[in-house]
Amino acid sequence: MSQGSSRAKGRFLRRWLTVGIVSLACWQVPAEVTAQNRPTDEPIRRLAQFQEVAAQKLEAEARLALDEAVRLEPISRDRAITRLKQAIALIDTDTVLSSERKRRIIQPLALKIRALETAARQPQVGDDPAKQRARESEKQLAAKHAAEAQQLRQAISEIDALVKADRLDEAARKAKDLQQRFPNNPAALAFNYDLSMKERVAEAQYLLAEQNQRIVLAMRAIDKSALPPIDDIEFPKDWKTKRRYDPYPLSAKEKAILRALSSPINLDCKDKPFEEVIQYISDAMQQPILIDKGALADAQIESNTPVTVNLKGVSARSGLRKVLQDLGLAYVVRNETIIVTSQLRAREMLVTRAYYLGDVIQGVGMFGGAPIWGPFLDQQQTLQNAQAIIQSIQSTIDPSSWRANGGVGTIEFHFPSMSLIVRQSAEVHSMLRSSFGGGR
Repeated sequence: MSQGSSRAKGRFLRRWLTVGIVSLACWQVPAEVTAQNRPTDEPIRRLAQFQEVAAQKLEAEARLALDEAVRLEPISRDRAITRLKQAIALIDTDTVLSSERKRRIIQPLALKIRALETAARQPQVGDDPAKQRARESEKQLAAKHAAEAQQLRQAISEIDALVKADRLDEAARKAKDLQQRFPNNPAALAFNYDLSMKERVAEAQYLLAEQNQRIVLAMRAIDKSALPPIDDIEFPKDWKTKRRYDPYPLSAKEKAILRALSSPINLDCKDKPFEEVIQYISDAMQQPILIDKGALADAQIESNTPVTVNLKGVSARSGLRKVLQDLGLAYVVRNETIIVTSQLRAREMLVTRAYYLGDVIQGVGMFGGAPIWGPFLDQQQTLQNAQAIIQSIQSTIDPSSWRANGGVGTIEFHFPSMSLIVRQSAEVHSMLRSSFGGGR
């Protein structure tokens, strides 16, 4: 066997021996301890072991780099220097070891680089142009690697600053861009993996803290719900009713019509023509009233049908409704106009809207509050509260317009949405909005 083959075999055995020692060090398992007598400094000991394993890996990398530099020196000093600088760059980007430990590992590599650079500056004898071009190419490649290492260090510093400033999203974007710029650089790959691990650890810590906080708040809420109420109704200090939004606000003309319908009027008519009576009410309110001739024909009412009515000091709304009800007619406010029509067509012109009541009927009353009395009694109390409000509306807001009192309007309570579903004229909806603060 030749001497060159012996040296190659020796280098091969030394390399694999080094890798084996590092692997055994990485796979050392600490002595098992039970959960009852686990030492309190276990995390510190594991951290020290982790740092020691990382140091052994970097030391092995440094030794491998020195061996390869010795092998490459007769072929190309520039390639040997480049290999050593790559190892130094990898060690520089490590975030586990202390600066002193990294300095001790890098020192032999730096001394070897200095020796190679000194030898490269000495004049060479018998160099041919091909070797000179090869050396120039090696120098350019080394300069490129050095520039790449500088850019990598600068980018890593910027990302570290973003992480310290808790700008993790921006740091992740920059780390991804760094990996795309240097896809084959082991330092960039290792740093990107380390950053992703930090993000996962930070997210896990946040979720754990949030879980603990919510458990505490939930337990406080349970304790608070067990306290008996001071009075019949007890609201939180910052309690406010739900703000309601009206998607159908009245125009200025519609508001003027509603004010006119509320104005007082005197009616003293005996066998006067129907159209003349309607015109009198219109003049008294100072608002036009349109008559649906087709609807009157369907109801067999003519313009000269005699009307007899005697009312003193009533609202124009009550007077107009009295005249129309006696003839089987009705009126609606639509498109900023008062329209006289048949009761059948009036029903077709009704508007359906919902009014939320959850914040005024839930948890109110003798059995309101599910944590105290249970969900069944709380539900029954809520339904009773809603029914009381419905009865109050039908008896106070234009009573004669509701179906329960002979009118055409309907009102029902929808439990899932905690809302009143009202089908009524625009006039009655305006009264409801003033009571509930808006519909939806």
